Amino acid sequence: MQPLKTSASAARHNEYARLRAQLADIGWISEGYVQDRGPGAGGPCYPWTRKVKGKTVCVALSKETV
Repeated sequence: MQPLKTSASAARHNEYARLRAQLADIGWISEGYVQDRGPGAGGPCYPWTRKVKGKTVCVALSKETV
């Protein structure tokens, strides 16, 4: 026999289920990924890599666009 859930536990479970359903409806936010390469010879580097028509495309982003 399972113990009865407390009302606080049930409320957390319901909130979790509601948020999970809400996130599932968002879909893709961005294609590819952005990396923070840190400071280098020319300063911080933020490459954005993704696939376009089956080819890998990489674009260097500035800190302001990230």
